[in-house]
Amino acid sequence: MKSQKELILNRDWNVLIVLDACRYDAFEKSYDDYLSGELSMVKSSGSETREWLRNTFNGRKIDATYYSANPYINSGGHGDVGHIESCFSEVIDLHLDEWDDEKGTVLPETFPRVYKGETPAILHYIQPHQPYLAFDDDCGIQWSGAPGGNEGILFEFKKRIVPVLRKFIGDARLKALAKLIYGERPINQLDKFAREKGMIAIVDAYLYNLKRAFKSVQEIVEMVDGKVIVTADHGELLGDSERWGHPPNENTDILRNVPWMVIE
Repeated sequence: MKSQKELILNRDWNVLIVLDACRYDAFEKSYDDYLSGELSMVKSSGSETREWLRNTFNGRKIDATYYSANPYINSGGHGDVGHIESCFSEVIDLHLDEWDDEKGTVLPETFPRVYKGETPAILHYIQPHQPYLAFDDDCGIQWSGAPGGNEGILFEFKKRIVPVLRKFIGDARLKALAKLIYGERPINQLDKFAREKGMIAIVDAYLYNLKRAFKSVQEIVEMVDGKVIVTADHGELLGDSERWGHPPNENTDILRNVPWMVIE
């Protein structure tokens, strides 16, 4: 399997579109109503956005404008990723200027409106990542250490300690420990939604986000005279092995095998 990092850094593209938390299987089953191109599977260099950003670019200078809807990727270097403005020609903070307070995200329809058509460019969508636009009660993700919110100290602690515990005690014992700590309470918002709405509803909402993104990407493709790549920073656990989200420092296929579509 090819390395996504090498393909990105080889720079055989005019526009690179990054769909946040997009699973390969979901992409493969949903794209053909919106996009036409050559699809393959590649290996991402991270299982969450900040890890992907650090491992992929690693201080390399890329002569491209980065349109970022993700608050972790910003011109101020906030969010534990360092000063990324040195990696790109310009970082445009859509999460500051185009944030939808009601939905707690940057809507996918924003990109065709704000993208100026210049190349090379990188367009980083939030979708299909939560918040799920089909749910009126999904008020958005609170982003730790970045413009747009704060997930808090507890989240940061869990993010760092859980991968260590999983490595040493394994998934089964980690689940038992979580049940001991949380009891019957939901572990996180997705767990809460799954209990209230059902897993099928979560998957449907995820796919709705993805299709909203595809419609937007379709408009971008029509604007570009050149090669467009559509890919993802990482995948997403949707109840797989009773897990949700995209923890850092993981090498599972669902999180690390991502789409790479070439549209000439």
